[in-house]
Amino acid sequence: MPPTTSLEAIGLNQCRLPAVPSLEDMELEGWTMTDDAMLQQYADQQSIKNVLTGADNRYVFMAGPCAVDNNSLEVQSGDGPLYDAVVFQDALRAELRRATGNDPQRLALIMAATAALLERAGFRKPRSKGGSAGILASDPVHAKVIATEMANNGAEDPDIKMSLATELADPQDLEMQSLFSMLWSGARHNKMTTLRHSASAPILVQHSLNLLYMLQNPRIDLADARTAAKTNPVLYNLFTDVEEHGLSDGESRAALIHGIVDYHRKPFLFKIGEDNDITTAFDSQTVAASPQQNTFTAKDGRQRGPLWTVGNESTGILFRGGVELTPEALRNDLRLVQQQVDARQQQTKKHIAWGADYSHRTALQCTGGKRSEIGQIMAHQIVLEEIKAGNIQPQIFMMESTIYPGHKEQKEWGYSTIDRTVSAQTAAKMIVELATLLVSTQ
Repeated sequence: MPPTTSLEAIGLNQCRLPAVPSLEDMELEGWTMTDDAMLQQYADQQSIKNVLTGADNRYVFMAGPCAVDNNSLEVQSGDGPLYDAVVFQDALRAELRRATGNDPQRLALIMAATAALLERAGFRKPRSKGGSAGILASDPVHAKVIATEMANNGAEDPDIKMSLATELADPQDLEMQSLFSMLWSGARHNKMTTLRHSASAPILVQHSLNLLYMLQNPRIDLADARTAAKTNPVLYNLFTDVEEHGLSDGESRAALIHGIVDYHRKPFLFKIGEDNDITTAFDSQTVAASPQQNTFTAKDGRQRGPLWTVGNESTGILFRGGVELTPEALRNDLRLVQQQVDARQQQTKKHIAWGADYSHRTALQCTGGKRSEIGQIMAHQIVLEEIKAGNIQPQIFMMESTIYPGHKEQKEWGYSTIDRTVSAQTAAKMIVELATLLVSTQ
């Protein structure tokens, strides 16, 4: 149960928090998360928060395509059109079963060592040469439908449940956040102030804001607020949990307000790379943890705000590779990140979780700058060796991957159209190897 907190302590009596239309208010066909998807998204979100704060030593795995784009061909099935980002989940599941010898007990052991299994998928990906990849940049309505289907499909397998993670490349993409269990963005992004703000902000859908307004009005009975929460199983369960603890009316309202706000706080990773200087990421964590007041420049060019946030301590760091392009340089960079994390933890007395991104420069370091899925495999082996040697302790692993290995320039389903990547089969093997290593050290 969430702790009871006064309205003043939370700051909702003076905060104006960002609000977007809730799923319950959308009439667009296909834009509806199932109850199972909402519950799974929340369960993974809470598990990731525990990893980021040091309460859970298990691993978080992210696998999936660089970008979900409209240059992917539709695949017709008996259930209607599916997209490679959705089908990838089923491919990864099949490969996880294969990698565990189709042994349900071994699979269960691997999943028990996994705090969360997420499909990473960029819906708006900034490109180094300018512009953006990802369907959110070209077809935002379709993007929401696909993301919702991905979330729903991720919760359907009882043995291998998945939720979603994405890069927040534009702070104005607030309407997508409720679908994801974790967000990340570059720590040196040119919109750093607004990204720190977004990391700090619980982005509330309108349905949740309505509940908060009801809870702040003592003339509205708690039973009416609970009835209004029924459309979201996570929030309805929160009301049930608080009710069972026999609190006073005021205590119950404060506990519910705290729980609703915390439900919308997303675990957030600041990605570092290039110069291997993580000071910016550390500073970003500090800023995001504290209440903020900022203005945004909206997509129409108008100033939005000021907006206040209440702070978010559930942040971490994701390492994406250094400048020197040799395997030994990657090994040294990983050790340096761990040393810097250790020093920061000693200084702040707070746990800092970090992870390794097997994509982009991390892979390029292993191939001398040549884009190849072999670089990802080499990076994985180096990470494994360094963990076994006790030199590094990452808990988050990102594996850019598609259904088939490699890269296709043409619009051919199942491949990356941006970078060469490993397949779902290889990503599954990486996950099993890392999870098995964790189990062996318990």
